[in-house]
Amino acid sequence: MIYEFAVFPGLFSSEDRITALYMAFGMEAGRLVSDFPQKQWATLASKVIEKSAANPDERRRWTAALMAVVKRAVYRRQGAGWDKGNWIENAVEEHKRRPFRGILHNEHSTEAAVIRFGIDITHHPNWNCPGSCHCPRIANEMVQTVVPMLEMSTTLVLVDPHFWAVDGRWQNVLLRFTRYLSETPIRPQITHIHYITRMEEKMSDKETERQFRLLLEPHLPMGISVGFHLVLPAVLHDRFVLTNRGGIQFGRGLDEGPGDVLITRLGEAAYEKEWGKAEDIRSGTNSAVRHKFVLRRS
Repeated sequence: MIYEFAVFPGLFSSEDRITALYMAFGMEAGRLVSDFPQKQWATLASKVIEKSAANPDERRRWTAALMAVVKRAVYRRQGAGWDKGNWIENAVEEHKRRPFRGILHNEHSTEAAVIRFGIDITHHPNWNCPGSCHCPRIANEMVQTVVPMLEMSTTLVLVDPHFWAVDGRWQNVLLRFTRYLSETPIRPQITHIHYITRMEEKMSDKETERQFRLLLEPHLPMGISVGFHLVLPAVLHDRFVLTNRGGIQFGRGLDEGPGDVLITRLGEAAYEKEWGKAEDIRSGTNSAVRHKFVLRRS
C-alpha cells in the first residue's frame, strides 16, 4: 500500500523526468523515496539539476520540484551502507541487506529489483502500488498488508470503535501486530501501539480496563506496550491503521471473520485529517476521551 523506492539522483536531469518523478511519489501514489545514500540523496539530485538546467529560471523551477518531493515523499532510512562505488551497485547491495520495493534507474539491469525509468515502467510488477485491495480477514494477512508502511514508521495508531477484549477476533489481530513488532529486525522499531476505541456502554471504565488487563496483558510480547484510549461512542465510526508515514482504512474492521476486508490507502488530505483527530485523542485534548491506560507484560 505504501512502499519505499531507491531513486537514482541522476534522473533529475530534465523537466519531463522531474515532472514524472514529482507525480509518481508521495502519499497519494503510495511511493516514498529512500534517502539513499543517507543524508546525501537530495544533495546529489540537486547537483544533477545544477549541471542540467539551461538557465537560472529552469534551475529554480526544477529545484522547487525536487524540494517538494523531499518534503512530501522522502523516507530517511537508517543504517544504510555505502562503499564509494557507483550508485546502482550500492543500491543493489543495500537491497540485499534490507529490500526496497524497487530501485529506479535509467538503465536496464539483470537485478530483478531494478526498474528502468522509461515508457515500459508500468510493466514492472513492483512499480504498481494499488490504492486499495481486498484481504482475507485473517490476522496475519491483514498485518502483512501494512508491513511495508510499518517498517518505515516509528508511531502506530489503531482505530476501531468495536474492539472487544473478550472476543478472539479482535485479540488475534492486535496480538499479531504486537508479535510482528517484537520480531522485526528493522530499526528504529515501534515499541508502543496506541489503540483508540469506544467505551463500553454497559460496563464501567475501570471494569473495562480490568478485563483488558486480564485478557490481553499476559499475551503481550516483552518490550511491546499497548495504550488504550476509550472515547465516547459517537466519536468513532471508521477503522484505520495510522502511522507517522501514512494511513490505511480497514473497511469492515480490525477483527477476524469470514470473507474479505476492503483496505484503502488514504490520500494526503484524508490522512492529515485522521492523523490530526488521532493526535487530539492521544494527547488528551479531545474532550470525548473518557479513560486511558497502558498494558505491558512485566
